[in-house]
Amino acid sequence: MNSQQLELAEKREGEEILADRIELQQHFLKDSVTMLAYRDAFRNTQHLFKGKTVLDVGCGMGLLSLFAAKAGAAKVIAIEESVLADSAKQIMLDNRWNGVVQIIKDSIVKVRLPAGIEKVDIIISNWMGQCLYSNSLYHHVLFARDIWLKRNGLVFPKLANLYIAGITDNGHRDKCMDLWKNVQGFNLSCVGKKVTKNAVIDCVTIHQILTNSCVVNTVDMRIMRNKPLQFRSGFKLKVQHSGDINAFVIYFDVSFPVSETRPTVTFSTSPRSPVTHWKQTVLYLDKPISALENECVNGFFGIMPSAQGGNATDFELSVAFNGSVCKLYKHQKIYSFS
Repeated sequence: MNSQQLELAEKREGEEILADRIELQQHFLKDSVTMLAYRDAFRNTQHLFKGKTVLDVGCGMGLLSLFAAKAGAAKVIAIEESVLADSAKQIMLDNRWNGVVQIIKDSIVKVRLPAGIEKVDIIISNWMGQCLYSNSLYHHVLFARDIWLKRNGLVFPKLANLYIAGITDNGHRDKCMDLWKNVQGFNLSCVGKKVTKNAVIDCVTIHQILTNSCVVNTVDMRIMRNKPLQFRSGFKLKVQHSGDINAFVIYFDVSFPVSETRPTVTFSTSPRSPVTHWKQTVLYLDKPISALENECVNGFFGIMPSAQGGNATDFELSVAFNGSVCKLYKHQKIYSFS
């Protein structure tokens, strides 16, 4: 490959990466639940932003930076290591906020703040990933906090809770497995078995929920230590509607620092709430649990760094159940995103 061909290949690769990044940003921009929560959180706490220096970790196209500038921030430093940084710079120029918002194209672990700025008053970020932590900016925000946030500084959003509940899939998984058993007369069930080990991103409806919900993890971004993410929490779920529990749904909610005169701004990815671009994470069981109303399902849910590396995570689900119909049921499996 000559230099001209190499240059053309690199240009095409860059265009493909930009297209992928823009597509991800579009999901966020179309998510009115999340967008309005950030807007309202900043608008309700303008007294906290006025005249302050703000750091936006993983700014993408810079919308949160614009919210912060509009809320009265004196300076917003927006860090984005992807090709989206170039688009973000143009967006600031087009909207005449380039005098307040400075886009820096660099990694959060390598970047240096502009001359004369050693600390920031507020850190903002849309840091949450799938199942809250997977492929998230969680560690990036904590890294930035430990180095640059002032002692009494704020993090937006501040709190997050992770929940688990038992659901029925109305036979969806069995239909998928049947598909693998007969593909044009060929048995591909070995592939289907691998698919069941994957955590699935899907929209769960309120009608599928058979149990109450239980909090399995809470994080306060202001005080959480920046160390490898790993936890294992027990849960006890009470069956509210008799039926076959085929899977467990994982979802989260977040809340922002409180204004003294306005209600706390929160949003949730629960099946009981309007759909967000995160949807929910579903972990399928190998066999269903036939449970009756008021019976209890006990288990453990855990998260650990993925063997895939990066910011990916794996999930542990252990379930024990002893009911009237389904006795001495046990399940334990490690799940990952494909």
